[in-house]
Amino acid sequence: MPKSLADPEQLFYLGLKALIRNEEGQILLVQEDPRDNPFDTVSGDYWDFPGGRIQKGETEQQAFDREMKEELGVSNVSKGSLLTAVISNLYSEIEGHKIGRILFVYEVSGNFSNIQLSDEHIAVKWFDPLEAAAWLKVKYPLELTGKIAELD
Repeated sequence: MPKSLADPEQLFYLGLKALIRNEEGQILLVQEDPRDNPFDTVSGDYWDFPGGRIQKGETEQQAFDREMKEELGVSNVSKGSLLTAVISNLYSEIEGHKIGRILFVYEVSGNFSNIQLSDEHIAVKWFDPLEAAAWLKVKYPLELTGKIAELD
């Protein structure tokens, strides 16, 4: 029997995120449109790793390739090693129920000199690891942001 959203078990989305570093060791983050993101109510700024959820019927690699193309306009990106998997500090809501987010963060390499930003985002920027960690703490637990800060 299929489970309903009213069941007491926590439901989760599964997402893939890309930790992209340039030759100077900076980390690429995308700024989401504040009208679409209620997460940072103080400044309206919300920065994240590029990436997104795996859609029904997709393999992990298909989802990763789709997200890199959609969000950054880049192809031929190499998904490297898994940095970590974390449960996000943020939840989505469906029909009044909180849905958690399990996020797999991969180290990624490729050519990111000609980024074409999606309409989901309003900016893209390279940050030093400490600054990136500060922006990412809205969504990610200390378990990950601490690792990011140590990349400096």
